[in-house]
Amino acid sequence: MNTVGAQNTTFRSPPTGPSAAPRHRPRSRARRRRGATLLESLGYMIIAGIVIAGVGYEMSKALAGNDTQELASNLTQMVNDTQALYTGAAGYTGLSNSQLLSADAVPVGMQRSDGSGGTDVVSPWGTVTVAANTSDATRFDVALATVPTANCIKLLGSVNKAVDAAEVGSTALTLPLDLSAATTACGASDSQTVTLTYR
Repeated sequence: MNTVGAQNTTFRSPPTGPSAAPRHRPRSRARRRRGATLLESLGYMIIAGIVIAGVGYEMSKALAGNDTQELASNLTQMVNDTQALYTGAAGYTGLSNSQLLSADAVPVGMQRSDGSGGTDVVSPWGTVTVAANTSDATRFDVALATVPTANCIKLLGSVNKAVDAAEVGSTALTLPLDLSAATTACGASDSQTVTLTYR
């Protein structure tokens, strides 16, 4: 027998029976779906939009409250400085925005450049005008233009004890301030002129 160059090869017979089928695992649903469908993506985007809108709304409410608190603080400072400026005077005759600005009696948070080298007195929502009360010169008025309804109510609540009189639009409010009357007056239009009178 010639064994030179012969190789030892073993042949296996192909498997038979149940194990003879190819070994393919059925793919699970998670493996077959390799990403979100268009409808799912749209749903996620809608939910994200609702969440963002809700957060934005809450933040705007919080900022509105902060604006009112900051304005109330600035008003207190300006009123105190105005009263100090007129200590010993018979009244507030001649009181004006320009006089307060010259005397440095307007907080920086209530000043804005008018674009022509001057300065305006402002609130977060519009202009502020300070002048002697027209019917009683021993008092002075601070008129805040275009105050939104929600801020109007908060502002009146925060200055309630400090003012001598208050008016929303053409509606004079009685003091101490009645919340329902203030709500009605502030809600008469989207924004109102609020006039606060100090002694």
